[in-house]
Amino acid sequence: MKPETRLALQSQVRVGLVAILLAEVLVLLGELASRIMSIDLPASAITVFGVCTVILATGWVRSDARHAYEDAVRAGYVELDDAQAVVLYIAPRCPRRWFVILHIRLHPELIGCKDASHR
Repeated sequence: MKPETRLALQSQVRVGLVAILLAEVLVLLGELASRIMSIDLPASAITVFGVCTVILATGWVRSDARHAYEDAVRAGYVELDDAQAVVLYIAPRCPRRWFVILHIRLHPELIGCKDASHR
């Protein structure tokens, strides 16, 4: 497996794990609230809620990473090579740095991997 493919897959797994963790927390809170209010929710409703939450959270994390990267570039926290639009440097004090790095890992072409854009 090519390094850029591995990098992108690892990042997809990270996004998925964050989405699953968020869904688990929300399902737990929903279950607790339904028990407190003595509402009997069917298992299928809880499952559908969990699946929808994972799908929406995945899109949210990817979108937030993209916006963090764009904001960091605009604010000068990310230095790009003008000729190739390749990331040269990320400032240590970059706000939402984890999201910026996640976006770069999801798009290895931003660090100069030539075959990454043809996945």
